[in-house]
Amino acid sequence: MNFPSLGTPELNNRSNLPLLHKDIDPQKSLFALIRRQDIMLHFPYHTYHHVIDLLREAAIDPQVRYIKMTLYRVARHSNIINALINARQNGKHICSSYRTTSAF
Repeated sequence: MNFPSLGTPELNNRSNLPLLHKDIDPQKSLFALIRRQDIMLHFPYHTYHHVIDLLREAAIDPQVRYIKMTLYRVARHSNIINALINARQNGKHICSSYRTTSAF
């Protein structure tokens, strides 16, 4: 969702690209990193891809048996839903609650 342009650029906020977390290497296991240290992500400042990568890793990790989460809004072609479907196909128990918002 975007806000309308007011026609004067000085009144509009600059778009900021989401940041990668300084300690997360996309080529390495997030589980291994979390075992070594705590990680705090700040949204919308950090990219949400870290969460999707964590779900994908959980979907294939043989030690993960359950994934529990609450989904508030989901995109039509959601990477989160795809990761949860993959996890279910790999025998994980998925416990999700869904929250919807009403359109005015």
